[in-house]
Amino acid sequence: MQQKDSNLDVGCGANKTEGCLGIDRVSLPDVDIVHDLDLIPWPIENSKFDNIFANHFLEHSKDIIKTLAELHRITKNNGKIYIRVPHYTSDNFYSDLTHKTAFAWRSFDHFSINGKIDYNFYEPFKFEILERRIYLLNPKLKLNPFKLSGIEYLANKFPRVYERFLAYIIPASELFFCLRVIK
Repeated sequence: MQQKDSNLDVGCGANKTEGCLGIDRVSLPDVDIVHDLDLIPWPIENSKFDNIFANHFLEHSKDIIKTLAELHRITKNNGKIYIRVPHYTSDNFYSDLTHKTAFAWRSFDHFSINGKIDYNFYEPFKFEILERRIYLLNPKLKLNPFKLSGIEYLANKFPRVYERFLAYIIPASELFFCLRVIK
């Protein structure tokens, strides 16, 4: 990974991504910048970071659109934002009272130049979706029956079919997105 000052872990808490600066509202040992992330703008210069990691942070945001605009502002052109969020069917979303938004496969299509939704003209910031993935169970599990049986593969191959017809039968745990910033 590149130098620490070109990578940011937003909402890092006590589990900051290695090789990153960390920003969070709580002063913990891994947090380099203490700031309430609902107060925008953040104390970070424009186009500072090559890579931003938002691991289970966005679901806590009071205003997703403003937060996405802020992530766009502080990321360099062609920089990447790596996002992990709970899927809307995840019991983890509902068990944490600080969660405000759940996400779906197409959640970022509205802000993407390559999404499948034609309504990407509402906000001036744009991304390109480089990768997205549905995880039916925690991706860190070694023995994942949904992965071993091919069910997780099929959920990712046909995400609209999965979310429309199967998501409440076999709920997902989380989603992963990799977005490229376009300025």
